[in-house]
Amino acid sequence: MARLVFFWISGGATQQAEWVVSSLLQLFEDEPGQTDCQMKEQEHVEIEGRIVTVLAGTMFRVELDNKHLVLATISGKMRKRFVRLTAGDRVKMEMSPYDLGKARIVWRIG
Repeated sequence: MARLVFFWISGGATQQAEWVVSSLLQLFEDEPGQTDCQMKEQEHVEIEGRIVTVLAGTMFRVELDNKHLVLATISGKMRKRFVRLTAGDRVKMEMSPYDLGKARIVWRIG
């Protein structure tokens, strides 16, 4: 986890301070060019299922191919585009590997 570090830059020490800041950023990066925020966006599992029950508050009970039931909600783009989902629709979802009981619906297949 990265920590925010403050420096007091005096006089002609700007080049030294830039070197220290750049070396600290390299220490906290897991891979070159990727930060912690970008890595968290990539940590999801894509899976397909069929909507079994429509619940209140744009929540859905979705059954996966292996008969596992998941509580799912609609993604923001689907809300923005007013995509309607009913029982029996096939959907593509994103799940976190840490909580396999919840998911986010990102695409309506049919």
